[in-house]
Amino acid sequence: MKREIAALLRHRSSWQLIGIATVGVVVALAIVFSSYQSTLRTLKPVLIALFGGAGAALLLAFVRRSEEIAAGTARGWGRMLAAILAIAATTTFVTYSLVVHERESTSSCNAAILADTLAEREADLAAAEARLRGPFALFHQRINDRATRECERTREDLERLKSGLCTRWPLKDQTCRCGEETFPYARCEEPRCLHEPGWPDLFYCVGDDLPPGRSM
Repeated sequence: MKREIAALLRHRSSWQLIGIATVGVVVALAIVFSSYQSTLRTLKPVLIALFGGAGAALLLAFVRRSEEIAAGTARGWGRMLAAILAIAATTTFVTYSLVVHERESTSSCNAAILADTLAEREADLAAAEARLRGPFALFHQRINDRATRECERTREDLERLKSGLCTRWPLKDQTCRCGEETFPYARCEEPRCLHEPGWPDLFYCVGDDLPPGRSM
């Protein structure tokens, strides 16, 4: 592997080396953030080669640039350093958007359905929806709209209150009905109101048996 990396980097210009470093980092990050832990353990040598090769390419780019300046084929360091900073900033932004922000946005939309009171649930959902309108949502919203779908599901669940129906996790400060029963519920303190197309609404308490074909 070392020989292949050395052959790839040999006789390259500074700009070509920067391009190789960028591709190596992008491919490695894509593998890291799209693979399971078991897969990452298997691909560890590949990741070491990618990150190591990218680092070597970047270091060699500085050496090659100094040689180019000395030979008069390049004017200075400004453009190269600006390009490296721009690439680093773009990679960081896209990585944060596609990985960290997407995961946190999805979790926020999911968690908004769990608040105990109407005010808390509305505030949590509004904050989660606001995250999806921020700049970091730019990329992951176009590639994977999972967070949006989760917020829409939570919003649709909350809209049931307008008809007097219970949300999936009933709010402690609201009265509502789920099928033929109402909340507050006598059989258990924290029931779940199961509602899905094609099935009647049903309160579920921990330990209950579900009808055949009915899911949580």
